[in-house]
Amino acid sequence: MRGDLVRKLAARCLTTGLAVLAFVVLALTGASGWGLALAVAALAAAAVEQRIRPNADLVAETTLIAAAVLIGYARRLDDGLDLALVATGVVLLGLVLLVGPLRTAGNLEIRTANLPVRAWTPLLADRLDTALLGLLAALALAAALALPAGVALAASLLVGAGA
Repeated sequence: MRGDLVRKLAARCLTTGLAVLAFVVLALTGASGWGLALAVAALAAAAVEQRIRPNADLVAETTLIAAAVLIGYARRLDDGLDLALVATGVVLLGLVLLVGPLRTAGNLEIRTANLPVRAWTPLLADRLDTALLGLLAALALAAALALPAGVALAASLLVGAGA
């Protein structure tokens, strides 16, 4: 019992700490390469935490990581204000805020007398948080390679359309 609690606490602290550290490094320093590496490490820690705690609420951490990746992306492109990155940020924020309500709605079951009950959870409700972490990892890779901002917007819209 104590070992399980320690694992959950360590995963939580690692995810939160790496997300905050990645955001601080990317927002306050010019080390975008190191910051993007920390963001990827925070994404890996979030994925591990999801395996340890399947119903973990990672809204704050995911938002910080998304903001960090977008800051790193903007720094790598060095084009000033890019409307494609702004739109990507809006789509990412919508996806981050959609994960929790979709998971809650997917876990609801209709209970009625003499009618069959849905015994499956919609696939989207179960996999959107994993898809969001994968999307953020892909955006971090695109930022590291300094790909055009349209690539980030297209990837975000693709996941958003799936949701």
